Amino acid sequence: MKQILFFSLALFSSYAFGQTQSNSFISKSGNETGVTVSTNGNATSTALFIKQDWGIRNKKFNIGLGARLTSSFGNNKLEYTTAPARLTTGQTGPAVLFANQITKNIDTLTVQSTQINTLNLFASFRYDFLEKWGAEFNIDLAGFSFGSKTSSDLTYGENSNNKHKSSAKPSNLNLLLIGDNDRGSINSEFMATYKVKPNLRLKAGMVYLFNEYKLDNPVSYTNSLATNVNAETYRAKFVMFGIGVNYVFNK
Repeated sequence: MKQILFFSLALFSSYAFGQTQSNSFISKSGNETGVTVSTNGNATSTALFIKQDWGIRNKKFNIGLGARLTSSFGNNKLEYTTAPARLTTGQTGPAVLFANQITKNIDTLTVQSTQINTLNLFASFRYDFLEKWGAEFNIDLAGFSFGSKTSSDLTYGENSNNKHKSSAKPSNLNLLLIGDNDRGSINSEFMATYKVKPNLRLKAGMVYLFNEYKLDNPVSYTNSLATNVNAETYRAKFVMFGIGVNYVFNK
């Protein structure tokens, strides 16, 4: 799906900017700014954004590019698990071995206080299927994270008594790739939208948030499958319910 997303963005960009003003197939649909607040009880996030939309043909379908600032907070002692894709995906052997290998590679990091801020470029796709109703999907593409250090406790290896204390901080680089290859903290939304006024749009739906921490002092060890486990980054994935409001300029 993400390969299709990147291909669509590249194709759209090359086509849109190559058109003359007389060609009405793609045209600016307006600028939008807004906010989304989401929670699942254990984690909460607030996202502020600004973007430029382009309408396709009759502007029922819109593609947007913009910037989003997401601040996320979590209850004390949220659990993060091993993030690097080389450890979370099986590489060789039968499926049963894959599952066994992955389980033995996954460690748990308990973060004492979650607070991550991200500033990312994002893409959005909205289809207005009725005059006032629409559906939108958006996702972060790349950017950076910042936030204060926090204390953490790592439980590692196949013995639950293996403990390690270290400070952790948000991973700096955010990059949308494929599956577990994603880097850093990534925000995405799937929302139903309702146009209250020509310049005001309400939205509600699902928010899917990746948060990632990096250890200052990681642990390196070899498990029973002779896999060298040396993970610096740990990730939590949150599915949340979100609501928000968008203000449309130049509509």
